[in-house]
Amino acid sequence: MIIFIKYSLQFEGKVITMRRGRPAKRDIDKIDHQIIVELQEDGRMSLVALGNKVGLKHSSVRERLLRLIKERTIKVQANISLKKLGYSAAFVGIEAENIGKTLEDISRFEGCPRVLIIGTGSGDYNLFLILVAKDFNTLRAFIEKKIRSLSGIRRISTSFGDIIHPSFVPLPLEPKDIMCKPECDTCEMYALLKLCTGCPLVIALD
Repeated sequence: MIIFIKYSLQFEGKVITMRRGRPAKRDIDKIDHQIIVELQEDGRMSLVALGNKVGLKHSSVRERLLRLIKERTIKVQANISLKKLGYSAAFVGIEAENIGKTLEDISRFEGCPRVLIIGTGSGDYNLFLILVAKDFNTLRAFIEKKIRSLSGIRRISTSFGDIIHPSFVPLPLEPKDIMCKPECDTCEMYALLKLCTGCPLVIALD
């Protein structure tokens, strides 16, 4: 299983997201490279204007863009400002006994509005998460209920703070599917203390 770490580049209205993970089937050529660079400067640039920049007809530029998107080299999407929405972050290091098994368990959170990045590494911790929510208590609740409860985790290190850069990130505001069962009634942090804003879809079911 490949977990992608997304590095997003900010545009006015649109973004191009470079994806790291499985190596691309082919290397991009100089024209593909220039197209990406131009779109990083202006994500709203028309195909005609882009063609003038790279010396191609707009139909050829369109073909190249569609191929880059199909090959998952780039992705056009809207990013959000965490600062404007008042989101805080938790930086979580995980030491997993079996990294493959834990990655498989954590992969169900892909598309979760609380999980910004899932990555692997070396050293004291072999898995890393960046989580976001509107308050630290929600982040603590997610870590305790969803992460610490996973099997095969030896230890977790957590730091709370804010993401300074990039200014805009590819975070879904709502999950496409209900990934977690509603646990609000049995969760002390929510049921008794109201210290968690919960999952957008779970709260909508209350």
